[in-house]
Amino acid sequence: MKHTMWFLVLLSLTLTGCGKTAEQKAMEESLNAEVLKLHERQMDEMKELKDLISGIDIELSNHDRLAAAHPREFAGKTPDDLVTAKNALVAARAAMQTWMSSYKMYDPGMKHEDAMTKLTKDRADLVQIQASIDSARGVANAALDAHRALVAQLTAPRTTSKK
Repeated sequence: MKHTMWFLVLLSLTLTGCGKTAEQKAMEESLNAEVLKLHERQMDEMKELKDLISGIDIELSNHDRLAAAHPREFAGKTPDDLVTAKNALVAARAAMQTWMSSYKMYDPGMKHEDAMTKLTKDRADLVQIQASIDSARGVANAALDAHRALVAQLTAPRTTSKK
């Protein structure tokens, strides 16, 4: 009976394992910290994206107003780059919001393989979202700079030269 009991204890330990090693726990904690850092950075950037969208809306309004006031100077100029930039910003924000809505916190009680799979996927998703945010920000800033330069050029006081 005593041997049977020890056999059952050893069998149960073999089947369930002895828990995670310190190395496995450290790997999970490190990857989780990376995921949380990426998430925090992106959450901070959501306000910036919102501000860029507002800036684009202002420039779109300015473009329409100035195009009506300066039809010759605006001939052939469209706000398509602003619209494209706004769509990219909206898509980047939506990607982050979608990720957040399906996000489940890391559970240290998960099996190591499951935890690493989940955390690796979370990191990959956030890296992809970050690339989308960075790209959208670049496109938006370029479009805004171009349109603001055009507005500055058109609204600058004209000097007349006397000969």
